[in-house]
Amino acid sequence: MVDPQRQPPVSVATVNDIINAIEDPMASAASIADVVSSDPGLTARTLGLANSAFYGLVRTVSDIRQAVALVGMEMVRTLAISGASGLLDAEGGVPHLRDHALRVAAGARLLAPRVSVRSSDAFTAGLLHDLGELLLWQQDPDGYPAVLTQATDHADQLAIEHDLYQTDHAVLAAEHLFVWRLPEPIVDAVGDHHDPGPTSDNLTVVVAAADELAGPAGTSGLALELLGVDVTAADALREAVDVEQGELRGLLAV
Repeated sequence: MVDPQRQPPVSVATVNDIINAIEDPMASAASIADVVSSDPGLTARTLGLANSAFYGLVRTVSDIRQAVALVGMEMVRTLAISGASGLLDAEGGVPHLRDHALRVAAGARLLAPRVSVRSSDAFTAGLLHDLGELLLWQQDPDGYPAVLTQATDHADQLAIEHDLYQTDHAVLAAEHLFVWRLPEPIVDAVGDHHDPGPTSDNLTVVVAAADELAGPAGTSGLALELLGVDVTAADALREAVDVEQGELRGLLAV
C-alpha cells in the first residue's frame, strides 16, 4: 500500500534544470513552473507548500504557476535540492537527519523576524544546514556512521571529520550550495552555523539558534542568547517548532 504521506522523489536532473531556469534573465513564474511541472515530486512539494499554513491562504492553489509565484523561485530551488539529494528521505541515510532538518528550518523561520532576516532565507539555510552530513555519509557509508556515534558534541564531530576527510560537513555543504548558486548569505550561514558570534551575520546566528532549539527542553545556547532568547522563551518556541515540523513532514518528506 502506498503511504499517502510519502511524496515522490525529485529527479537529480531537475535540480540543474531549475538552477538554469532561475539564472535565465527572462525567468518568470511561468517559465519556472514549466520546469517544475515536468517533475511530479517537485510539483507535489511546491503545491503542498503553497497550500500550507505557512502562506495562510483562504483558497486552494491548484495551478502550478500560481504556486511558484506564491512560494518564490528561491524556495522552488530549495525544494528541488532537498528532494533530489535525499535529505528528506526517512530511509535514505543519516538517522534523524530529515526530522532535524525540518525542525531547524521551522525554527529558523520563526526566529528570523527578530533580526529582520527574510523568512525564506532562514528556512532555506535551516533546511540545508546539515546537508554535508548526508554527503559524507554517501561518500563513506561504511565509515561515516561511526563518526556520528563517536562524536560527543559538534566541535568533536567537526574535528573527527577534518581528521578523516580534510573537511567538515558544514564546509562541504556550503561548497555544494555555492556550486548550485544559492545566495551568498545562505551559503555563509550553512558554512558557519557551528561558529556563531557577536560579529556573525544575522542569518548565521538565526540558523545556529534554530539548531540550538533542536536541543532538549530547558536549554539555551550562545546563538539564542545573541537573539535575546532565554530558556523560558526557547521552550515556548520549541512547542511552536513541533507544530510546524509536523506539518512540514507531511508536505515535503519522502
